[in-house]
Amino acid sequence: PARLGSSVSPVCLAESSDVFAAGTNCVTSGWGLMRYNAPSTPNNLQQAALPLLSNDQCKRHWGSNISDVMICAGGAGATSCMGDSGGPLVCEKDNAWTLVGIVY
Repeated sequence: PARLGSSVSPVCLAESSDVFAAGTNCVTSGWGLMRYNAPSTPNNLQQAALPLLSNDQCKRHWGSNISDVMICAGGAGATSCMGDSGGPLVCEKDNAWTLVGIVY
């Protein structure tokens, strides 16, 4: 089990009524590849700051693969990669990190 402390703590869960607007800066983290076809995964947990995108912005890029219940985040220079699936997408709400999505 994890030992909770100043650098390890549980994340809050978003409520069904929460709205996180496009442009909100969020963070994802994971142990996935640091670039496409990298030979190995990193030794340290990686994180990337990503702005939330509107569903329309996401559909323009990914088309019909995006449903109305999906959350999309991304920006230039940072992304999740192979091996990050299942990891968290957290946004700050009331000074607490809140889980708003899971990396697909």
